[in-house]
Amino acid sequence: RSSGPSSVPGSSSTGRAHDSGASCPISLDSDDELDDFGTIEPLAKLILPCGNSSLQDEDDGNMEENAPPIKERKGRKRLNKEEKDKMIEEKKRQREEKRLQKEANKIQQAEKKKSAKEKAEWGSGKRALEFIVAKIDSKVIETGSIGGALLTMFSEKNLNFQMESNPIRGSILWKMVSQSDQEPSLEPYILFVLQAEEFCDLISSGKFFNHVLEARSHYPTFTICYVTHKLTKYIYDREQSQYNNSDSSNRWKRPPVEQVF
Repeated sequence: RSSGPSSVPGSSSTGRAHDSGASCPISLDSDDELDDFGTIEPLAKLILPCGNSSLQDEDDGNMEENAPPIKERKGRKRLNKEEKDKMIEEKKRQREEKRLQKEANKIQQAEKKKSAKEKAEWGSGKRALEFIVAKIDSKVIETGSIGGALLTMFSEKNLNFQMESNPIRGSILWKMVSQSDQEPSLEPYILFVLQAEEFCDLISSGKFFNHVLEARSHYPTFTICYVTHKLTKYIYDREQSQYNNSDSSNRWKRPPVEQVF
């Protein structure tokens, strides 16, 4: 620099002070003014940007490290879909169970109504013959002439019957049969079909009431019935035979059938 007078207005001491090494005053009017130290960069260029690129890269790296892998994300989506499918299937199953339960309840109610109706019909006796089956002892058919006539009568009247071996010989029992009953119950009646000769012999020998007691012991609550075949004709024929036969050794005595009846 020139050693002449200072180009800065003011005292020359200013220039001397400069020469002696003192700092040169810097104008405050502009940040771009030159001084002995060279140019001053603009302030804006000295301020770092708000987002540090290195820090941003580090954060992005951390996010990428913490983020689940692509396969894991796809697996979660697939799992969520399977769970939804299971929920849908479970709802379908529950709806189907409710529907089946309703149908079962309807069937059960219908069966109860049908059973109640059948019982009411049995009680009235209007359709009793459709459900009753006669259990005919085989001895009824094997002895005498009544067996064929009895079976013919049952067939003509469309009555149901079965040939069985009953506990007491020559008896007929009845049972009520229905689809709703697993074990048909016996009706409280028992009928004994006797030939006229057999019936008269029971009375004459005094064994008739023993026969009644035997039936009562087997069926204590049953009504006991007896039917004979051509009893009047048998008694008349025997009396006529006795009248025509003068041999007293073979004399037949008329049994007291009216008293027994």
